[in-house]
Amino acid sequence: MRHSSSASGFTSPTWLGTPAAITGTSTPFTTTRTDTEVTITGYTGSETSVTIPDQIDGLPVTSIGTSAFQDGTGLTSITIPAGVTSIGLMAFSGCTSLTSITLPEGVMTIGDGAFMGCTGLTSVIIPVGVTSIAGGAFGSCTGLTSVTIPAGVTRIGLGAFFGCTSLTSVTLPDSITSIGDRAFMDCGGLTSVTIPAGVTSIGVSTFLNCFSLTSVMLPDSLSSIADGAFEGCTSLTSLTVDADNANYGSIEGVLFDKNQTTLILYPGGKAGSYTIPDSVTRIGVGAFQGSSGLTSVKIPAGVTSIGDSAFNGCPSLTRVSFLGNAPTTTGEGVFDGAALGFTVLYPSGASGFTSPTWLGYPAAIASTTFTSTRTDTEVTITGYTGSETSVTIPDQIDGLPVTHIGTSAFQGGSSLTSVTIPNSVTSIAGFAFQGCSGLTSVTIPNSVTHIGDGAFNGCFGLTSLTVDADNANYSSIEGVLFDKNQSTLILYPTGKSGSYTIPDGVTSIGDWAFMGCTSLTSVTIPAGVTSIGDRVFSGCTSLTSITIPDGVTSIGDWAFEVCTGLTSIALPNSVITLGDGAFYGCSSLTTVTIPASVTGIGNSAFNGCSSLTRVSFLGNAPTTIGDGVFDGAALGFTVIYPSGASGFTSPTWLGYPAAIDINTIFSTTRTDTEVT
Repeated sequence: MRHSSSASGFTSPTWLGTPAAITGTSTPFTTTRTDTEVTITGYTGSETSVTIPDQIDGLPVTSIGTSAFQDGTGLTSITIPAGVTSIGLMAFSGCTSLTSITLPEGVMTIGDGAFMGCTGLTSVIIPVGVTSIAGGAFGSCTGLTSVTIPAGVTRIGLGAFFGCTSLTSVTLPDSITSIGDRAFMDCGGLTSVTIPAGVTSIGVSTFLNCFSLTSVMLPDSLSSIADGAFEGCTSLTSLTVDADNANYGSIEGVLFDKNQTTLILYPGGKAGSYTIPDSVTRIGVGAFQGSSGLTSVKIPAGVTSIGDSAFNGCPSLTRVSFLGNAPTTTGEGVFDGAALGFTVLYPSGASGFTSPTWLGYPAAIASTTFTSTRTDTEVTITGYTGSETSVTIPDQIDGLPVTHIGTSAFQGGSSLTSVTIPNSVTSIAGFAFQGCSGLTSVTIPNSVTHIGDGAFNGCFGLTSLTVDADNANYSSIEGVLFDKNQSTLILYPTGKSGSYTIPDGVTSIGDWAFMGCTSLTSVTIPAGVTSIGDRVFSGCTSLTSITIPDGVTSIGDWAFEVCTGLTSIALPNSVITLGDGAFYGCSSLTTVTIPASVTGIGNSAFNGCSSLTRVSFLGNAPTTIGDGVFDGAALGFTVIYPSGASGFTSPTWLGYPAAIDINTIFSTTRTDTEVT
């Protein structure tokens, strides 16, 4: 009920038990008053720009009451007079068009939600006399970009600035001692905040979902940080604690208690793998929650407690490796939301774990960082689960000697730069280190008796294989692997470049020996070699020259496959067989002369040689010849054979154009342009 200020018989704030207020003479405001002052309780006008009077009916206006202008969506600016000392609960909440408001120096109190939802408000200067910013005072002011908080304010209340999504920075005065629950929650634009030296507590979810916040400095005065204070800060990479703080400490941006026995918070923006320090015995509630870039964690043997949701919502987390027994206390939802394929790994013999699942999560035994199979007497390494780039393979696991490195055990470990193989290892299986492109050198210990085919295939950075001098089966010269007597070249490191002369004394080149040596340009093979094995030079794309000596009788399957730099090849008269795909994909090869000694050519031997225009046979047709031998040759390709040679036909042979070599019928002279 409203009544005229001059009307008699009414009382305020109630009349006959009904709320009652004076309608100021010729004013659009409703009020309540005492004998000495007036409180504005409502606005009945239609103006968008409002100036509140300093007096009504001769009494000073000192307060703006609860919800006085609430949901005044048409208001764009308000001027408050100097005599106002108090702005009440929800006074201007929901004034979405309000872009400007001046708070006079006399204001001492700003009530809960006073400006909540004023989405058009871009800046606020809080008067010097204010000592506390009440709960939700500026909540959801989504347009607010700057706020000036004066010296003298000691407390930021519950949700005071929650949802101020345009607020990018805020400077808190040294007078502040407490920052309340959810004070800056959902301030997604906030990139930095300076927490002053006097602050003693940070409330629950204070900076929740401030996803642009990158770093925070915590002062020496801080004694309490509530759960979830920095949860959802997905760009936060560092929490740094003042060295004089008696309650907290930090290591590389991670927050701990002072003694570093409790890991409190791992910043949500840090990425990659993380090893928890050995001093830690407890991992706090939500300590790693929402760390979207975290990939793996090592938990030391001393950890006995993991809090609820400690690793919840870490979508890149594939592995957690425990180095000791299971914690005696483990909370709810600890690893919920981890990556597909996530596994808990624990050491053999550790108590408290179960397999294939533990607490509902996939779990498996992992001896240190290796997976393995074993018999009663020995262990075979079957895989590596760690993240280190320099790896030392143990000589024992659970008291059993490590004797074998299994097939593909380290395959695809592109980040691996060095590996130490213990003297207990007797065999390195095929493809064991295939694709370890960062590996630069390997030392083979004296215990190794067997190295399988392709063990180091695709190790494009490998330039040296060094064999222990006491090894009875292998040796090395300048980083190249041989048998002990150096009569067989076993492996030329893929990363070596330039030309290479195989030492005299070598009589055999092992299968795969030079495979994938993409920087190898030329090779000279000594006279004693009688065969070139399977895939020996496969994929040597820079190889332009090779000298094959007399005495070589066979060239193995796919021996020169995809040697795309090879333009010509001289086959000695001793060669009898060319294997399947022997020169497959040699796209720069233009002509080939096949000696009379050749009796067999395998399937696809010259298939895909797209520049090949002529193959000249010097004798009879081979007695054995495979399918698709010259498929994919150049346009105009022709098989040339000598007059009188048996087994050939003309104008085609096996479907390929064929012709007698004219030089075997007539004697001729020729210039560059004609023949006589």
